[in-house]
Amino acid sequence: MTRFLLLGASLTILSTPSFAQTSLALSEVVTVGQRIGNTSINTLSAPVSVLTETDINKRDADYVSDLLRSLPGIAVSSTGGPGQITQIRLRGSEANHVLVLIDGVEVANPSDGAFDFAAIPAANIVRIEVLRGEASALYGSDAIGGVINIITHNGTSTPASAPLKDTDITLNLEAGTLHTIQGSASARFVTDLAQINLNASAIDTDGFDISALSDEDDGHSQRSVGLGFSKLNVGPAVLSGSYNYSSLDSEFDSSPAFGSSDNTLDRDIHAARLSASFDTNALSHLINASYQDTQTDSFGNSLKADQSQISWTAKWSQKAHNITGLIEAEEQAYRNGSSIEGDNDSQSLALDYRYAPDNGPLSLTASARHDFNSLFEDSTTWTLGANYELPNWPGNLRASIGTGVKNPTLIELFGFTPGATFLDGNNQIAAALIGNPDLEAEESLGFNLGYTHRFDKGFVSLDYFQSDLENEIFTVFGDFTPDFSTRLSADTVDNRDTDSTREGVEFEGRWAFTDRLSLRASSTWLDSEENNVTEVRRPEWIAHLSADWQASPKLDVNLTANYTGSQIDTDFVAFQRVTLDSYTLVSTKLRYRLDETLALHFRAENLLDEDYQEVFANQSPPITVHFGLSANF
Repeated sequence: MTRFLLLGASLTILSTPSFAQTSLALSEVVTVGQRIGNTSINTLSAPVSVLTETDINKRDADYVSDLLRSLPGIAVSSTGGPGQITQIRLRGSEANHVLVLIDGVEVANPSDGAFDFAAIPAANIVRIEVLRGEASALYGSDAIGGVINIITHNGTSTPASAPLKDTDITLNLEAGTLHTIQGSASARFVTDLAQINLNASAIDTDGFDISALSDEDDGHSQRSVGLGFSKLNVGPAVLSGSYNYSSLDSEFDSSPAFGSSDNTLDRDIHAARLSASFDTNALSHLINASYQDTQTDSFGNSLKADQSQISWTAKWSQKAHNITGLIEAEEQAYRNGSSIEGDNDSQSLALDYRYAPDNGPLSLTASARHDFNSLFEDSTTWTLGANYELPNWPGNLRASIGTGVKNPTLIELFGFTPGATFLDGNNQIAAALIGNPDLEAEESLGFNLGYTHRFDKGFVSLDYFQSDLENEIFTVFGDFTPDFSTRLSADTVDNRDTDSTREGVEFEGRWAFTDRLSLRASSTWLDSEENNVTEVRRPEWIAHLSADWQASPKLDVNLTANYTGSQIDTDFVAFQRVTLDSYTLVSTKLRYRLDETLALHFRAENLLDEDYQEVFANQSPPITVHFGLSANF
């Protein structure tokens, strides 16, 4: 049994030692989907996909974005592979339409509203939950496409039945091509007072030339450290908290189409949380405070943005009825060098009702939230949903409809004047973006219809979704002279008058053919258009297939294939649309246990040595191989 702690609420996942059941069990309890406690995945009206610690260890990817490729609805866009700017689009939404939580802290950069997945390695992550579809009624702004909930060792807690005094230490060291070396360490200490978790990781690589036009490699270095504690009893309350720090130093080409190099990006992220949970009479309470700070230095420009949140959640439960109330306040601040600064604050009220009888076939959900904003119009979001367990049949139907909202970002409101440049091959032209204080929030209305069928050794799940986005915020590019030698006006942003529509079908399945061989598959078909024009960086079809084989009692083998279909992008040199070809990424990992403590592993990425682009003119990594040693004490 493993128990996870997030936002002061524990999550228990039952498993058995069987290889097939451990890797294939449909995790029935998740924290994502409600703001306090946990809930059965079989009662949720929106689809949720889960990567367990077993799944993560078998894949052993460098970065979280590589793990997320295995889940339906997720498209990855990187400007050059690991260490380069990496965006996630969920169900065709924008990159800043996805709410990302790490150990209960919202970690998206408040300046542009998006989280750069190059900033977080996969080391020390023990669980990922992805809720797909509009979820602003529970989580507020950013959750138009859904929620990605990432739990590290700092957000976990041992079962209550575990020994009071226990120590668990894990070490990992790996070296590979492109002069890559990386290592990670985690430790758990359980005392009479509390449980303490520590972790650290580092990656250094020379990289490769992402422009493919110069002889200079674009490498990167990543560092992360974390601290977490839980099960600290102070009077009637149980306290938990976490602190995560991540730094990324990467080299890149500002204009890969021309091979421009010698540019660097330095990013530091601090994220901290303190939670207290306690009960009074029939109410369960959770008080949560969090802080996130992002500092980015690039092109000689320094950009700093931070946000702080505090919330009080109270839940009343009586038999099948659950009512949860939320009061939340958030402050955001932004400073771009010494020229531009601004702040925004909001307060929120939310109410969530759930009807979920222990043995009843029907579960119902109704949620509503109102946000009071200081700089733009207030917003109200809502969600309605139902889940029905079919009688005498191991399957359930689900349906949901709801709204999402994305507030204007601080850059969109206040502007951005970096030293960044556009290049035309001969001239260097300074770029600038003027903020628009009259922006309206983006709003989305979407629905989902789904079915999950469970059988003895796996499950299959199918969902159809459709969403309409209004007031989409877009960039109004400034004017140039015909030869692009002189900029005549700066860029700005505005709301579109036309709608953006997204619809698609998602499939996910897991099967165990034997106790030693299992398969996982997912696929997404997507049609995403703005005013009947296909939107950029939304592949029409993505698919995943992986196999886990226990070749012997000591040897585990993983083989993974990720397919990304052709997609549209923008050539910002010629200012025209281009088509990026489809590609398939194949990887493998072999792990051999020397004894109960030590294990050797080998892994290879991009086995087909695909020459592909996820962002126009930015090359992606060639085939790479890695050898490593891990130890657990």
